[in-house]
Amino acid sequence: MSVTHCCILVAFLLVSVATPAAADAADQEKAIEAAIVAATSRYLTDKGDSEEERAHYQQALAYYQKALAVVDKAAAPKLWTALAMNVARMHKELAQWKEAEPLCAEILRLRESAFGKDAHETADALNNLAFLLQATDRGKEAESLYRRALAIDEASFGPGRPEVATRLDNLAGLLQDTNRLEAAESLYRRALAIDEASFGPDRPEVATRLNNLADFLQYTDRLGEAEALMWRGLEILVSSTVNTGRLHRHLMVAINNYSGLLTEMGKTKAQVEEKIGEITEPVAHLLSNDGNTKGK
Repeated sequence: MSVTHCCILVAFLLVSVATPAAADAADQEKAIEAAIVAATSRYLTDKGDSEEERAHYQQALAYYQKALAVVDKAAAPKLWTALAMNVARMHKELAQWKEAEPLCAEILRLRESAFGKDAHETADALNNLAFLLQATDRGKEAESLYRRALAIDEASFGPGRPEVATRLDNLAGLLQDTNRLEAAESLYRRALAIDEASFGPDRPEVATRLNNLADFLQYTDRLGEAEALMWRGLEILVSSTVNTGRLHRHLMVAINNYSGLLTEMGKTKAQVEEKIGEITEPVAHLLSNDGNTKGK
């Protein structure tokens, strides 16, 4: 059975359950069409997610664009913005800033309209646009949006939630880029503490915070401290990969970052390979089957 036929079957079953027998035929047809759109976009998004997990960003982008194309923006603005976020994220991974910017701006406009200016969904859109502005050397504009997103999520969730940790981490990156190092370090450490308290010390979410703080320490020439944090982060991602049987999507980035740090510390190529082999030995079979690596 083709994907299209599967989607139609799913849509029919959903509508058969959800739509009363006496419903108007036109309404039922609209419901079936909406269900087909939802099922088709879900299938394509799942395919994109699978490619993104393996850092195959160009392939993921193609699936996400197909998912977005089946949705009517006017009829389903919330679904459209959710799918558009995936497309914009892949444009950013591929440094396709020209393509990403109008999409990010439209997502923000629609989310402010659909959810309100102080909603978490709006904060996500603000953060994405801020990241793009930062990447294209518009730091002052980016900082304003980062701070607005942080304020929204602190008000929505409280100061100790993972959503807030993400905002702190992003703002810290901008402060680092603009040489406000003391303020940046404080935010990196606060973000790490929040996620350790929220998830526990050995979760992949914590590995992301560890890597970002380690990158900052490397940037400020505290290589020994950075090495300890990167090693801990790698241990977490290797453990996650063992548990799931699939390469964690941040593992290759972490390996490359750690290799670069060891090289900066004066390790020889053989020493670097030995250290990497030591920590990744439990997942060596998976690494050998994936030739795709990506630096930070």
